Formats: sequence, C-alpha cells, structure tokens
Amino acid sequence: MEPLSDDESTKIFFSRFPGNRSTNNQHSYEVSSEIIRKCGGFPLATITTASLLGRHQNWAEQCNWIRRSLSSNLRTDPTIERMKQVLSLCYNNLPCHLKACMLYLSIYKEDHIISKDDLVKQWIAEGFICAQEGLGKEEVASTYFHELVNGGMIQPVDINYNGEVLSCTVHYMILNLIRYKSIEENFVTAIDHSQANIRLADKVRRLSLQFGDAEYAAQPTKLRLLQVQSLAFFGLFKSLPSISEFRLLRVMILHLWGDKDNKSFDLTTVCQLFRLRYLEIVCNVTLDLQTKMQGLQHLETLIIDSRITEVPLDIVHLPGLRYLRLPGDTNFPNGIGQLTSLHALGSFDLSSNSADNVLNLGKLTNLQDLHLICSTMPSDNLEKKLQCLGSILSNLSNLKSLTMLLSGSSNATLKASASSSNICCDSLSSVSSPPALLQKLELLPQICIFSILPEWIGKLRLLAILKIQVMGLSSNDVDILEGLPALSALLLYVQTASTKRILFNKEGFPVLKHFKFVCSALCIAFAKGAMPNVRRLKLGFNANTLVQHNPVDAGFEHLIGLEEISAKIGNAGADESSRMAAQSALKAAFIPCRVNIKLVDWTFYGEKERSRKAQKEKPQTLEITNPIPDVITKEGSHERYGIGEKGSKQDTNKRSDNRCRLYSSLLLSLLVPYPLYSAHMSSEF
Repeated sequence: MEPLSDDESTKIFFSRFPGNRSTNNQHSYEVSSEIIRKCGGFPLATITTASLLGRHQNWAEQCNWIRRSLSSNLRTDPTIERMKQVLSLCYNNLPCHLKACMLYLSIYKEDHIISKDDLVKQWIAEGFICAQEGLGKEEVASTYFHELVNGGMIQPVDINYNGEVLSCTVHYMILNLIRYKSIEENFVTAIDHSQANIRLADKVRRLSLQFGDAEYAAQPTKLRLLQVQSLAFFGLFKSLPSISEFRLLRVMILHLWGDKDNKSFDLTTVCQLFRLRYLEIVCNVTLDLQTKMQGLQHLETLIIDSRITEVPLDIVHLPGLRYLRLPGDTNFPNGIGQLTSLHALGSFDLSSNSADNVLNLGKLTNLQDLHLICSTMPSDNLEKKLQCLGSILSNLSNLKSLTMLLSGSSNATLKASASSSNICCDSLSSVSSPPALLQKLELLPQICIFSILPEWIGKLRLLAILKIQVMGLSSNDVDILEGLPALSALLLYVQTASTKRILFNKEGFPVLKHFKFVCSALCIAFAKGAMPNVRRLKLGFNANTLVQHNPVDAGFEHLIGLEEISAKIGNAGADESSRMAAQSALKAAFIPCRVNIKLVDWTFYGEKERSRKAQKEKPQTLEITNPIPDVITKEGSHERYGIGEKGSKQDTNKRSDNRCRLYSSLLLSLLVPYPLYSAHMSSEF
C-alpha cells in the first residue's frame, strides 16, 4: 500500500485524541509534525503513535519523548526493523493490565476474526480482570477491549448500529510483535504444523496449536501437557491431543474440522477438566458430549457452534454458568430455570422447545442477553409460546438485549420463507412492566407483527436499537418513537401503507443515526428539523405507489445530516417504465446527494420481500443454520472461525490483498473512529 500524504497522515494523527493540542504553541506544532513525518505515511505507525500520545495528560512532555525515541524516518528508512521500533514503543507504554490482554491475543492465528464477547470472557476466565467500583468484570473487560481498539493495537471488523465494535483482528506486524514478547515472557506458546521440533520452555502455561489443514501435524514430543492452563487448537480432529492429559485447563478453545471419514467427535472426557471455566467448540461434524457435566462446577462460559447429539440433562446443575450459547436446533432440557446465574442465553429455539421451558425463562432473573430463534414458520403452537414469552418479560428486570430471528442465515432462505402468514404479537403488547434496562429489541418481522406499536416501548428510556413490524403506522406510534431519548437505530416495517403521509416532526429522535423504513409505499414525510442526526437512511417500497406517495414530496431534503442513502424498489406489478420513473423520482428527492438504488424482483409488504415464485410456495420448515448475524461479515460461519475447506496459499494472499485495499480506502475516508480495517456495519443498513 502506498504511504499516505502528509495531509492525510496529519488528519489521521489528530483524529486519535480530542483537541489539537499541538497548535497551542509553535514548538508543540513542530514536534508533532516531526513525529508525523517520522511515521513515514504508514497508517499503523501513525495511529498507534497518536494513540500513545492520547493516553498521557502531559502531552508536550510525552510528545518530546516520542520524538527522541523514534530515531529514524520511516519514509526514508522503511524497514521492518524501523516499524518494529514504533510498535514496540507503543506496546511498551501500555499499562500492565492491557499488556496481558494484548499478549493473550497471540493464541490466535493470523487473520483470525475474534469475537469481542468471546474474548472478554476468555480474559475473565484467565484471571486478567478484576471488578472495579461500580463496574462488573465484563464491563471492565469491555473497557480494556475498546482501549486497545482506540489505541490501534487491534483492528475492528464488525461494528453494530451504535458504533460498538463486535469483532476484531490483529495486524500481522503487531501479531508478530506480541508473539515475540509472549515467547520472552513464556506467556503463550504458539506452534504451527512445521514446528514439531521447536524448543519449549520447561513449563508451558498457554498453548496454541495452529495446525490448520495439515494432515500429519503433531504436538512437540517433549511438551508437558499436564501443566497447561489454556489450550487453543485449530486443526483436524486427528491432530488434537488427548484432552484427558490437560488436567489443569481453565480455558479450552477447539476449532476443529474433519474429513469424509469423520462424522462425529467424542468429547466425553471434557467432564474430567474440573477446573475448566471457559469452553468453546466450533466444528463441522456432530459432537457427542458427555452425558454428565455436573463435575464442571467452575464452568462459566459454554459456547458450541456445531451439531450436537443432545444436551446433557444435568447442565442445569452448573451453579457458575453465566454464558450459554448452543446451536439453534437444540432442545434445552427441562429445568432451564435453575440456571439462575445465566447472564446470556442463545440460541433458544421457540419452535422446538416446550412452552414450559419458555415459561421457565422467567426464572432467569439475572439474564441480560436473550437470543431467540424460530426454526419453523408461524403456527398456532409458536403463537402460544410467544404468549408465554409475553407473560414472563416483566420478570427479566436485568434484560438489556432481546432478539428474535429466523435460524436461516442466507438471503435466499429468507425470501423463500416469506409467506402471507405472520403471528400477531399483540399478546406482547400487554406487558405491564417491561425490562427498564432494555437497550436492544429486535423482533423478526417475518415472524412477529403488531397491530399497533406497543405502548410499553415508550417506557424504555435506554432503548438504542429497535427493529419491529406493525400492521399500520399512526401518528400516535410516531409520538411514542419520538419520545425515546436513547434511540440510535430504528428499523421500521409497515404492513399496510397509510393513505395519508405520516409526518416526522422536529421534536424527538435526538440521537437517531440510522433509520430504515420498509413498506409498500413511502407514506412518510419529514418536517424541517426532523431527525437532525440521522446519517444513514435505507428505504424499501414498490414502484407502482409513485402516484399516491411521490418521494419528491416527502421532505427528505430536511434530513440535513445524511451521509449514506440506499433504497430497494420492488416491482409489484409495475412495468419497466414505472420502475425507471420511481428510480428517477427517488434520485430527484435527494438532489444533490447520491442514492444507491437497487431494482429488485419482488414486492414489499413490510419485511415480506417476496419473489413471484415464492408467493406461490409456502414452505413450513426452514433450513437449520446459524442465526442471522447482526453485522455483515465476508466469511461464512465456519470460515469465519477458521473451519472450512482446504484453501491454497494463493487464496490466502488474495484475501490479504483485498483487506489492504479495504484498509486503505477506509483510512482515507475516516468515516469511523477505527480506521485500520474496513469495519462492516450492520447488514440491515
């Protein structure tokens, strides 16, 4: 990648901390300019150095120290050693708690996408995190994660509607640095398939076996497994060491895949790991879990992304279990309500689990994150379970996130599943005391529809993300939405278009940044001053509604903060000329802004985007796959976690080249405060 210009480097440099403190006097300006020049236009060096400055109160003194520490100009001496000098400087100035968290990342292989939620739980299980006054361990760990992101030490990949980083990766140069430091400090021992004869420390505390698809990889023969406290394995089943030899494990991460001869994998020996706190298993075959898990009394996190034969019945007797994530087609055992320590539960399938188990969720009073899915299309049985859900919501007083999605993840599956039947969710409208801490509410429009917007939504003062479908939109519904002070992302699906436009006034929506509206017609309008902070707008409507609701008359010009506009126009019986007219009218409504418009071969009725073929078909069961993600990811589920078909080195290089191009374009745009990689925003926008 070509080095940045001086102007681009300066812009990036000063974006990393508040205020242009270098302009206070001529000397500070000259010093900061010299530091920028010494970074040589290299984005990674510029960002990490600027972030190092931003962590110190005595800016002028730190600035002079950094200038003296950087002995050469990277532009004139762009060697790997000079770059290492910059990165080492930034790493060495991290506080001790961040150094430990940073070194831990060397357990992952290059280009691996790391989930933030999973990573902070691993840090907690490792004992890196202590609760602070007013903050629990997970909140403290999340703070550490964001400090590393803001410091440029890790790079964001996925970002949600609120700008929160959901996953990250580590730049290969930083990864090489922390691997070197880890070896020095015997912090993590990372071994690939070519290092069978590597010299090891007498005591290996954390072991990462990064074998990939090497068929004959094996651990070093002199490795003492009994002393290992953390194991991360990435490779084929047949290369995995015997789990029973790791008696002292606290953290175990297994990313496994097999070949045509491997149809299942036996993990019954896991019950012997009595110190285990964190267990994550991702694989592409069926797992045979042990029939009894009650011996894992210290287990806090259990994550399984694979088909499993069954869930052990005694899983409900694990007193310390706080985070449980199982495959979408899993039947949870009766007694799920006994897991009163649970903070997060997913993916709970409303279709396959009993109504009694839904009611038992009401006993999980510490639950903060509840992820529900539906693996079948709407039915009377599913409607009954939604009624049960409505009856227990008031009990979940600590709930912060409630999502309900289909289990199918592909767009083709979603379109094929759309039918004319939704479940009326008005039983959820009668919730007397909604969870006051709720920040995210996403109810899949393909399953749920409300006659009107539930009034209790107006009581959610902390609600930041709302995805919902209503039969029709009224002015009263808009009043409720406008009264939500924390709402930053609104995804609104309307089944039936109003004959008159629904007006959004200048009052309300003080922090709304993302707005999506899908209906058969653009039956909305915006007054001057409406939604002053909306940056991203997405629309979906049918071409044949242009006469009744022309976009030119909707007042889109009053959305003065718009930066990104996209729309899909459905065909709904319209001929080609009508579709072209709708496209032209939409462009005219946003002059001089550019609109990304896509003409699609289906019709919009709220969320129901149905192809003509799909309108004649009414499938009853959906393919069971991973839940719909909150964010766009370029990798599929197994590829994302390092599991997939064997790939060539050429494919790997191609992916790296693509990342470099994304990396470069985002740096120059500076649209987000995490400019090292192209961060993928939510798939809904």
